Amino acid sequence: MKFRFEKRHMFIFLFILLLFLSQSIYLYIQDLNSSVGYEKLAIRLKEKLPAERGFNVDQISKLNRIISPDMATYYAFKVSAVSSARGIRQTQIYGVLGNFNEFNRVKLIEGSFIDENDNRLKRNVVVIEDTVAESLFGSKEVLGLEIEVYNRKFEIIGIISTGRAAIEKLIDIGSSRIYIPLNTMDDLTETYIGNVEYKNEGSNLDIDVIKDKIALIGKGYNDFLIEDLNIVGSQQRQKYDILLFVLGVYCLYVLIRLIIDIIKYIVSYSRNRLEDNYFFAMIKNGKKVYIKGILAIAGALVLGLFIWKKSSFRLYVAPDKIPDNPASITQILSVATKYITEFFNYNYAHPIYEIKVYGFLQKLSTIVFWIGLIFEILCLASIKGKKSSKIKESINVLLSTGICVIVSVWLSVMFIYLLGLPVMISMVDLLFIWISFVIVYFYQQGEYLRLFFGGFEGIQNSTKGA
Repeated sequence: MKFRFEKRHMFIFLFILLLFLSQSIYLYIQDLNSSVGYEKLAIRLKEKLPAERGFNVDQISKLNRIISPDMATYYAFKVSAVSSARGIRQTQIYGVLGNFNEFNRVKLIEGSFIDENDNRLKRNVVVIEDTVAESLFGSKEVLGLEIEVYNRKFEIIGIISTGRAAIEKLIDIGSSRIYIPLNTMDDLTETYIGNVEYKNEGSNLDIDVIKDKIALIGKGYNDFLIEDLNIVGSQQRQKYDILLFVLGVYCLYVLIRLIIDIIKYIVSYSRNRLEDNYFFAMIKNGKKVYIKGILAIAGALVLGLFIWKKSSFRLYVAPDKIPDNPASITQILSVATKYITEFFNYNYAHPIYEIKVYGFLQKLSTIVFWIGLIFEILCLASIKGKKSSKIKESINVLLSTGICVIVSVWLSVMFIYLLGLPVMISMVDLLFIWISFVIVYFYQQGEYLRLFFGGFEGIQNSTKGA
């Protein structure tokens, strides 16, 4: 077999790359959310509002007692100078309370993170990033040493790595960070909490109920963005599912057309034979045709069942993205305008690093999805446009397509790893993609009837007569 590079091979590669990249971004966002993953509910003070509109420590305590979450974290954010005997540096200071490292990925190089006892006893302890350690001490070996924060000495109990994936370096990282107990920060400076996160397994916490509880403690819920990450996760995950679904739906359409063509051929064959034979003689003489036809239809139905089970999924669409009247052009345009405006108006200069990265990756995932959908359509169209009447040539095309799929998977995995993203490859998904290409190719070549029944010319005449 001689491999010949064709335009459709590029479409296949780009489709597979963007398909896997969509899934990898989903997995990476999940990893950024540490052990809680997407099962959390976030309450964040709107970016343009002053910090004073956030919660104070007493209000957070009341909110925690009212909601009684399984797990929670709260953190305040300020920019301030910190110093050591060797120098001074401007940093972002996070005052954290609760299980911060269960909700956000923290890469500890050495030591430990802020815990409940540090907050309860209001200890003067700090966890710093390795870049801060290098800047203030010229070394990362700084456990047990002290830095000055808000004119008070803090003991360093942990060092965090700032090593980030290549994809995160596409956006501005901002200042380095240090972490201190929230209760300690509240004693030293006026502190307002603008970020609250609750573990929300299976979306048990209702957003409307949360709004009522916020109002109950004397705050305006309109000052906060309340987001269920379960929903965000579903929306991110289904981009990968939709790409497979489109491929599956087209293959099901092809299989239905194939079954119809087989039935039409059998009907035409039977009608022609009935002109010269009695019914039972027709059945006896044509039993090979009928058996082949039944087996072909049964095989197509089994393939269709596999494709449907593999490509079907539960689609989630946010209520505000659905027009009240689907027949109203005005409402459809309004929803589309809102979606486009939200997409392009996102500010990647948000001071909170976690929010900045989540927002960037979510938008990138949307871009990857739409480009992937375009190349998927181009890929199917390129297969449709290539016809051959020679079985040997068809087999060579399928083998070269198979090689293209294998190479595309390998190159895609290497590229995604270079971006620092995780990759999860399902062999069933790869089999599904390969079967889909085979089905579409053979149907578009008109080879299937000849393979099933033989006698290509006779079949052509029979189908025309039908």
